[in-house]
Amino acid sequence: MTAKMIPFDVILVILQFADQGTMYEFGQTCQTISSHALKQLWNMPYITSLTAFRQLTDTLHMQMPRHPYKHWISGLALHLNTFKAIPDQLFTELFQLNLEILSLSHLDVDEESVQLKRFFCLQLNQGIAEIHMHQCAAQVLHSLFMAIQDQMRPHLHTLCINQCYLSDHHIIPLVSHCPGLKTLKLDKCGCLSDEGVIAIANHCKSLDTLIVTLPPTIIQSNTITTRTLDALDANCSMLRLFVCGGQIRITEHITQEPRQSYRFAITTNTDHLADFDVGV
Repeated sequence: MTAKMIPFDVILVILQFADQGTMYEFGQTCQTISSHALKQLWNMPYITSLTAFRQLTDTLHMQMPRHPYKHWISGLALHLNTFKAIPDQLFTELFQLNLEILSLSHLDVDEESVQLKRFFCLQLNQGIAEIHMHQCAAQVLHSLFMAIQDQMRPHLHTLCINQCYLSDHHIIPLVSHCPGLKTLKLDKCGCLSDEGVIAIANHCKSLDTLIVTLPPTIIQSNTITTRTLDALDANCSMLRLFVCGGQIRITEHITQEPRQSYRFAITTNTDHLADFDVGV
């Protein structure tokens, strides 16, 4: 079958799985599907530098843009190649977006994070469902958590924090505002204890996946015990997997005979996560 024999609607389906370079070429060379390719490219912009971020905000600031870019954007990935401070004022141009997913990596702000927090609040108020954060500055994490705690966030179903310092003190007030969480991943974020994870169990009863792992500098811990397992078993009837990497009390408990049965899988070895089809 040649390309010209492929039905147009099939090409549009294939286009959804094309890489950005291919979609860009379609957008530049094929008038018939140009708007479809551009729309797909703008579905979730992937920003890796301050220059690219400025280009995005400049485009959104245009009074009469060629295309309705802001309506095409349903997700945004600010994944900076290096740890970079973003001028807080730039986030004002993002207020007009209505995101379903937001992913941040190596992000910092160079001033008081007033506009960043407002951006978080606006997205949360509009019902954003999924937020990811990887190795961001403490100020950025604090702004997000304060925005979440501004009011109840039942629509937030996925929250993934990676290599950002957290403690029970941060988690306990946070989860009380997120009753709809289905996936909560706190990877390499700190030494949470029973107190923090039991708070998660008490407030996030729709959880499917819960991952709590230690920072790279800590090999093992004894801060999570069977009290946590009992709380999860009692409160989270939909829980499928609990990962608590390096927790020796849990390791001892799940390997001793006779083994106690729980409704969810438990592992303290993050090397086996691929077996559960879960990435940290």
